[in-house]
Amino acid sequence: MARKEPEEKPEWELSNIALMMFTSLMIILLAFFIMLNSMAVVDEKRQISALGSVLGAFGLLPGGLSPTQEEAAKSVAPPTGPMEPVKTDLQLIRDVLSNRVVSESFNILRGRSREIISLQDAVLFPPDGVDILPEAEPVLMDIAHILQGSDYPITIEGHTDDRPPRTEGFKDNWHVSAMRAVAILRFFTEKGGLDPNRMTAFGYAGFSPIAPNNSPLNRAKNRRIDLVLDNSHRLRVLKHEERFRRDRRFEFRGFSFKLFGKDGE
Repeated sequence: MARKEPEEKPEWELSNIALMMFTSLMIILLAFFIMLNSMAVVDEKRQISALGSVLGAFGLLPGGLSPTQEEAAKSVAPPTGPMEPVKTDLQLIRDVLSNRVVSESFNILRGRSREIISLQDAVLFPPDGVDILPEAEPVLMDIAHILQGSDYPITIEGHTDDRPPRTEGFKDNWHVSAMRAVAILRFFTEKGGLDPNRMTAFGYAGFSPIAPNNSPLNRAKNRRIDLVLDNSHRLRVLKHEERFRRDRRFEFRGFSFKLFGKDGE
């Protein structure tokens, strides 16, 4: 009796079997990754830190996060109110000045993207002089130590009143105001250890008064050194972090990126 040859399966049936096996494998893998994701603990701190680095790498923030900002990202807590950039620095500087300087001799102004620490010249310099007083150096050193923990740009502005200088060797108030600003800059960089790349100095003579030059008291207010802290870069970082915490999304060049947690939110 002749031996019966095994019946070959149609090609379409073989392809269906392969498709079913592939689909089953994908379902198993999908279930496996869903299980892993459900077991994972979502670390928002790392996500925010990574977000800052990604934004910096793509050029949304200059140079990515600094070491100080990375430490801040590691200690992110749920926001309890409006964020105030460089609040800690300003509070520490205010404490230093309150303990070492007469309250009428300094002022601190807060803006949206910058803060100004204003010191009257009598605290820092002799009358019409440009050399820092020895008793002013501890105050400036304490301020420098506080500013070492940040990386935002600092502008030093020298201001005078409307009277010409009474000391020989100075041509005009432009010279006096510029030399005083440079003296503070050199102290911060040479003795205070601040990065010179953060610092700029300008002299405004008597052309940027904060009070009318009509009395000795007002003239004393106008003779000052302003330390301008530009925190606009940090403000951008905080805005990105706040937006990320709110909707876990960031924008880049027209593309919207959203991160999903374990609950799909």
